Amino acid sequence: DEREIAALKKKIEAAQAKVTEAELQLPNLVASWEAEMENPETEKKEMWQPLAVSEVKSQGKASPRRLPDGSWIIGGRNPENDVYTVTASLKEGSFTGLLLNALPDPSLPNQSLGRAFNGNFVLTGVEAQITAPGAAPVKVAFARAEADYSQSGYDVKLLLDNNKTNGWAIDGNDPKKRLERKAMFVASSPVRVPAGASMTLKLTHQSKFAGHNIGRFKLSITDDDPALVSLDGHGGPPAAVLAIMKTPTENRTPKQRAELEKYYRSAV
Repeated sequence: DEREIAALKKKIEAAQAKVTEAELQLPNLVASWEAEMENPETEKKEMWQPLAVSEVKSQGKASPRRLPDGSWIIGGRNPENDVYTVTASLKEGSFTGLLLNALPDPSLPNQSLGRAFNGNFVLTGVEAQITAPGAAPVKVAFARAEADYSQSGYDVKLLLDNNKTNGWAIDGNDPKKRLERKAMFVASSPVRVPAGASMTLKLTHQSKFAGHNIGRFKLSITDDDPALVSLDGHGGPPAAVLAIMKTPTENRTPKQRAELEKYYRSAV
């Protein structure tokens, strides 16, 4: 009725007033944030740390083996579809993201990254669960996926759609594209990691293409703010934002101020 409509209008007007007030305060908030950062360059740090993997098992009876650089190579039998179960210890704190590096190797078909005859792979699922003594297991909800390269029709974001038959591929059959590739999977919010915790990670290969399993990989994790997690692993303001911050406030263009405020909204 009219009273309900009027009440709803008041709520909308109040919400709009809060948004307007926040927008008016934004320049002051950005200025305070800049003042707190003595040297923005020093804010950049390496965010990815090696995952302490203790074991990798192949559901398809392949033979995983740890290499001196901390990566794992999968040898022996190559089943049509495979699931790698990775077990790793975690330090107490929080978990926000997983980085998967897929690596070429001379022992793989065409010296590529995948175990298929053509050197390709299709990763169709990434699942992570954190367990700790006396605590219920916590399944990680990945909300963002990015890769430095995805094959056409096989974007890494497909790993978030819960369809176990499609996924991430990297054109490993193309001689010019048999390069190290990386993909990150970022949690929707930080996951608390209790003392003595471990992670069980499942890398699933269930595509219609037989034998398209990853051949060699390395894993890293981060506890950085999910909004700031990046593939390149360097936290802090990106180069474009740093360039604006180096420009005296009075000399900044409206576009530069808008870019700085946009970064502040998303990252601070």
